[in-house]
Amino acid sequence: MQSYVNPTISEIEIEYLIKAANSFVKNKISKEDIIWTYAGIRPLLEDFNQNASKVTRDYTFELNEDGAPILTIFGGKLTTYRKLAEHALEKISKFFDISNKSWTGNEKLPGSNSYSVDQLKFDLPQMVIQRLMNTYGDKILILQNYYSNLNKGGEKITEDLYEFEVSYLVQEELVTKIDDILFRRTKLGISFPEEKKDQLAGLIKKYS
Repeated sequence: MQSYVNPTISEIEIEYLIKAANSFVKNKISKEDIIWTYAGIRPLLEDFNQNASKVTRDYTFELNEDGAPILTIFGGKLTTYRKLAEHALEKISKFFDISNKSWTGNEKLPGSNSYSVDQLKFDLPQMVIQRLMNTYGDKILILQNYYSNLNKGGEKITEDLYEFEVSYLVQEELVTKIDDILFRRTKLGISFPEEKKDQLAGLIKKYS
């Protein structure tokens, strides 16, 4: 039985994913090729559909007005987050001076503005610079300030990760845990050496 507190991938899911991957690749894979797995739980609204794949992905709200208003959101999915946010604001607009008009569809996400590569002054391997560009977009210009302030990036943790990026993530993106950096921000976790985690944890603590 799977835990809903710490979910792990099941054997059925492993077999399904291997079969799906093998239908597209020439060199077939097996369980022995797996180096890391993860699992999560998706909150879905109960609509009593026996087929899990057909359970609604829609969302609904519950507004508690007893005392300070509390808006609870049930369900939803990543691809509708902008519309969900607009509807959430509509729900609480009677408590705040908020416009009800639809506007988020034309708003750029943080980091999506253009910038020139000529603005970058990193003395780092090109592979690392490319990863930073792909990860942070125009926020890399803020990241560059952290690099300069730490005298060429500070401590080198691995070939891919340096102190200045940790400092930026803690102070600008409110990172608090190792997994926040390795899996939720940089995607370096799969190959990150175990013996370097204490150094990373120390730097997180240093800038927290």
